[in-house]
Amino acid sequence: MGVVRNGENRHRHPTTAPAAVGGAAGGAAGTPAAGGRAVMTARRWPTLVAATGIAVMLGGCGWLSDDRGLIVDRSDDYLDARERPALLVAEDLSGVAIRQVMVIPPIEDRVGSETYPDQAPKPNSLYVREEARTVRIQSLGDRSWLLVPQAPAIVWPKIKQFLANSGVDVAFEAPAMGRLDTRWLEIDSGARLGVVQLVLRDGRQAAQVSSGRDRIMLRLEQGIRVRTSEIHIRIQNDSVHVPGSTFPDSSDFPEIEKEMLNELGGYIAANVSDEAVSFVATNISTQTKARMTRGAGGEPILLLYLDFARAWATVSQSLIDADAEVLLADKDAALFDVVVTKSNLNQEEKGWFRSMFDGDDGAVTIRVRLDERDQALAVTIHDEQDELVENHLSERILIMIREFAT
Repeated sequence: MGVVRNGENRHRHPTTAPAAVGGAAGGAAGTPAAGGRAVMTARRWPTLVAATGIAVMLGGCGWLSDDRGLIVDRSDDYLDARERPALLVAEDLSGVAIRQVMVIPPIEDRVGSETYPDQAPKPNSLYVREEARTVRIQSLGDRSWLLVPQAPAIVWPKIKQFLANSGVDVAFEAPAMGRLDTRWLEIDSGARLGVVQLVLRDGRQAAQVSSGRDRIMLRLEQGIRVRTSEIHIRIQNDSVHVPGSTFPDSSDFPEIEKEMLNELGGYIAANVSDEAVSFVATNISTQTKARMTRGAGGEPILLLYLDFARAWATVSQSLIDADAEVLLADKDAALFDVVVTKSNLNQEEKGWFRSMFDGDDGAVTIRVRLDERDQALAVTIHDEQDELVENHLSERILIMIREFAT
């Protein structure tokens, strides 16, 4: 019988199915369970069809919004917008030039701008190190320079005051270039000597030099990290070399140079709280030694405007200071194999970034490469198969290298 529509048994299902839907012959096909499944299946068909249709529609959303799909998404077309050439007017028509109502300014070609088309990246966290706040002398081979944790525009007045305190006059000054030369100095043993004259006198005596006059040639540069400065000093003697205006590669007296850097560094450190700014020296900060950019495929690149010897030493020391484990340092191949952990990157990562590491305190092995490119050395991050790693991870590692660079 069918469903009872009146009385106390209404809404009950029949005890037997109206027709067999499968199974063995006989009573098996007509059991209540089999009949119930048949009716339930029949009633679920519309729901299954609707669910399948929704799934197909949702799965095709990416196709519908693709640039080549049925519905074209033009929201990011501005990233590749280019000014088209002027219209060509037929010869039989009069061409009247119309002044542009809104002039289109030159557009800088930003390679890899599609990485963040909808949302700008968040600022990167800074790596705070106590030694990064101190004035110190850096050395590489026979080269030495003073590293100051202040911008060049702040350091320039301190250099001039250091010389003025010793009564040393400036003969040549080009603040925009960060260049300064003192006058030629003759040490008079009977006169009152300042710090500069004392360093020159003691250095000449140690080198057993009694002839000629001396001068200090100084060059102030932007450091590798932002808001840092480098001071390079050369000591020249006119009896050793013919005087010139070009900043030399080395000093006539290297030991005097190091002692002068030491005295100047001590003076700047004692006056580190003085942050008077020289506006004529602000241009020095634009001459960067390190710059983050992107390659043709959007991959992050750290450009170091240094010679190879210093760039290699800089990256090597950065990895060490960041407590990354260096497995291999091949200078001939210009590469490092390094193990990097989340703690090295100074980040407590969440989501997909955490999956790139093994466990909570896990690590990932990467390869750091240095290649000559555009009059600079390009630092890129690769995996163990020498393929470029994911952009977000690469950018974090390159920022780490830059922030620990000296």
